[in-house]
Amino acid sequence: MLIGTKGRVVDETKNLIIIEKENGKEVKLPKVACTFRFMLDDGSTVDIEGKRIAFRPHERPKKV
Repeated sequence: MLIGTKGRVVDETKNLIIIEKENGKEVKLPKVACTFRFMLDDGSTVDIEGKRIAFRPHERPKKV
């Protein structure tokens, strides 16, 4: 189940975000099928549709 999956982002590819859950297991989430909610250092949150960031990390500044 993808809804409510929580963890720390440890890696990403063009199509996946890889998070590490609290129990230490890594989960691969498909970007285009998910909306991600990121918690920032100041406690605020940002929601991002995965399809808007489905690029290679080094290509993103050119496309977003």
